Amino acid sequence: MRWVLLALCLGLACGDDDGESADVGTDARDAGSDTATGEDAGDAGFDAACITATDAGPSSMPDSGPVAEPPVVDCGEATFPDGTGLRRWPYLQSITPTSARIAWTSTTGGDSLVRFRAVGTDEWTEVSAASEAFDTARTDDTEDYVAFDVQLTGLEASSAYCYEVVEDGTVLATGLGFRSAWTGDGADSGSRVVRMLAFGDSGDGSDNQRNLANRFMAEDYDLFLHLGDMAYGDGTFPEFEANMFSIYQDFLHRVPSWPTIGNHEDKTDRAQPYLDVYYLPEQAMRPEDQERYYSFDYGDI
Repeated sequence: MRWVLLALCLGLACGDDDGESADVGTDARDAGSDTATGEDAGDAGFDAACITATDAGPSSMPDSGPVAEPPVVDCGEATFPDGTGLRRWPYLQSITPTSARIAWTSTTGGDSLVRFRAVGTDEWTEVSAASEAFDTARTDDTEDYVAFDVQLTGLEASSAYCYEVVEDGTVLATGLGFRSAWTGDGADSGSRVVRMLAFGDSGDGSDNQRNLANRFMAEDYDLFLHLGDMAYGDGTFPEFEANMFSIYQDFLHRVPSWPTIGNHEDKTDRAQPYLDVYYLPEQAMRPEDQERYYSFDYGDI
């Protein structure tokens, strides 16, 4: 069994003795296949005081008024017509209050675009897709395909949108929808619940993985944090298809995913397949580190 040990020193969130705020530190370590005891965790650099849980009840917070409901995404039924070249279903990336990125792959590779509209309107906007060819020599997969991605801009914060994917006039996917990010200030201020799905070490293609997927697939989330090791055993292109995109395809077209490189992803060409299948913020100081780490805001988080 794989273990990912998380130690969070909660005391740091309360500030120093002088009242100044201190960073909350999260130390994540992959302890491999050994069973981690308390002593092992200490040897790995964990302070036992940091992993002692106490139920202190809810924090005392000022009343910010009623909690706002997220916008309703009503786009009909997600539909993927038979007989097209769609290979990897559309998946959402890098959602912000004013933009969204949508990616997919196709074996036919024609002129492609995304057509989108705000929920409750009939005014569609079309955005042409950028493309990149992936042949079997590059991916060691079973067939050549083309990866497409589209950047949608000019969105309204905390709003619902419908979209569809079109190639050479043929609809590959329709009835899809998403929510732009909440800002937490200005006209979009106030309290709102943000629902996150977070897990890691998922990508072995097992029945357990699929059973877990079935549990959350019908739920409504604002964002999905994958904590790494999504493509066992070596983070190859075929393993991403089989153990990530195929299993979660009904989920990824409506909930944006924010992934993290795990040690398994790093086994193939320093995680190059990971870098090729995801479209993440480019914030690193060195060009060679772009998309290997990043940060993002959602609402007042």
